[in-house]
Amino acid sequence: MKEPLLKVIKAVMPLLLRCFGVPIYDTRTKEFLGHIFVFRWKGKLRVVGLKQGVIPGFIPRDSVKYWYQDLGFSRHPAPDFPSIAKKKRDLPPESGGS
Repeated sequence: MKEPLLKVIKAVMPLLLRCFGVPIYDTRTKEFLGHIFVFRWKGKLRVVGLKQGVIPGFIPRDSVKYWYQDLGFSRHPAPDFPSIAKKKRDLPPESGGS
């Protein structure tokens, strides 16, 4: 009984997102990320409708008003593993990793 219902929800969800979802843009690059539903569930912020991971953050304002702040999203930056490997090579051998 659950599987047919899940198939129907997965088929209808993209249509609902395109019609009623909020369009969001990356706060750093101004690139269109998609349409989403954002809601609070059990004390956490839930984002439904994106295929990539995003980082929530407050958008800077001209005037300081702590009672009202805008929330924006940006993509996760790509991992920078080569720089980590370079830092390990630059350590002197007598350090022993400590």
